[in-house]
Amino acid sequence: LIADGALDLDVPSVEVSGRLTLEGARFPDEAGDRGSISFTATTSSAALGSVAPSLPTSGEATYTVRLFPGRYDVGFDGHAARCVSAPDSAIPCNAGALRRDIVLTADGAVDLDVSAVRVAGAVTLDGAALPPEALDRGAISFTAANGGSVSTGALGSSGPAAYRITLLPGTYAVGFDANELLCATGTTAVPCIGAPLTSIVLGVDGALDVDLHAIRVSGRVTAMGTTVRDESA
Repeated sequence: LIADGALDLDVPSVEVSGRLTLEGARFPDEAGDRGSISFTATTSSAALGSVAPSLPTSGEATYTVRLFPGRYDVGFDGHAARCVSAPDSAIPCNAGALRRDIVLTADGAVDLDVSAVRVAGAVTLDGAALPPEALDRGAISFTAANGGSVSTGALGSSGPAAYRITLLPGTYAVGFDANELLCATGTTAVPCIGAPLTSIVLGVDGALDVDLHAIRVSGRVTAMGTTVRDESA
C-alpha cells in the first residue's frame, strides 16, 4: 500500500449447525455446563484457528457456528471440573476427537454422537486399605493420548478410598495424583509424590481397581560431614 485508496474484502464463510447425542440417545440435562464442540482448522485456508461453541445446559444439545471454509477436526470438550463435582454424570468430563479432517465448504448440518465409558474402582496401598492421613490422600488421574489430563475427586483423608469418573473412550495413562502437602508431615504412609501407574484402553463401562505401592525413605543430614548446628530464628 503506497497511496490512499479503498480495499474491499469479501470474507467467505460457512454456517454449520447440528445436534449432539450421547451414545445415540438424547443428550442428558445437567445442572451445570454440558461441555462444548470444538472445530480446529487443519488447513491454512481455514486460518488454522479453533472455536468451541458451548452447549445449552438443558434441552436438545444443539450448536451453530460460522467458520471459514476448509478442513476441520471436530471434538468434544467436556467440563473438567465436573470430573470432581459430578462424578456420576453420564457425560464425559474430558476432551477428545469425534471426527477428523471433515471438509466444510457449504452451509449444512453436522450431527455428532458422543460415546462415554464409566469407570470406577477401589484404591489400595500394597494390597491393603488405604490408611487414614491428616490431609487429603490424593486422586487418580487419566491422561489421554492427545495429552489432555483430568483427575477424579479427592480420595479424602480417611475411610475406604474409591473413585468414579466418566470419560471418552480411548487409551489412557492412569496415574496417582498425590497430595504433596503430605510430604511435610514426615509420617505419611500414602505416597506424597505422584507417579504413573498403568496404561489401559477404555472402551466399555467397568471397574478399574488401583493398588499403590510405596517406599519409605529417611536419613540424616550433615554439613561437611558434621552434624548441622541449631540456628536461632
